[in-house]
Amino acid sequence: DQALQVAEGIKWAWERARALRAIVEGMAKAVVQNEALWQQALKMAERIEWTEERAKALVTIAKGIAEVGMVGQAKEVFGEALQVAEGIGDKGKQAKALGVIAEGMAEVGMTEQAKEIFGRALQVAEEIEDKREQGWTLRAIAKTMAKVGMTEQAKEIFERALQMEEEIGWRYLSVDELFGESMEAKS
Repeated sequence: DQALQVAEGIKWAWERARALRAIVEGMAKAVVQNEALWQQALKMAERIEWTEERAKALVTIAKGIAEVGMVGQAKEVFGEALQVAEGIGDKGKQAKALGVIAEGMAEVGMTEQAKEIFGRALQVAEEIEDKREQGWTLRAIAKTMAKVGMTEQAKEIFERALQMEEEIGWRYLSVDELFGESMEAKS
């Protein structure tokens, strides 16, 4: 309760969101099942001004709630995070936020929902007009998919990003380099 109050007083939205995510992760590890504390964390997340940071905070809360066994509430919070992400005007940020939500869902066993949200993230990424940003966003989604074990789909998306980047004369990593990084992150 005190930690949440201290975090609430942090001036900068991104720092407040970061503090909230750390507190919520601690609450999940301690298996806090006090609904009032989770509601307090949720209300704090809802007041974060930056939509992408708000979406990330909501995902962290949803994962934490699921980890302590409150799965029904977790689904509701994931739904709220989706609404926030859908409201992000920048397509690159929106696609990445959807990827974060899908990753969170996959991590708590909501595999089918995660696949659906990854699909939505890819649709949004395809709407990005700047090909460099589109390639970067597709790459970020592919990396996230690889982290949650969706390696075949991730390879296909990464190959698309590589082809796009070759067309515009820009390249960052090869498939092997990407999956080497993702597999290291997973271990």
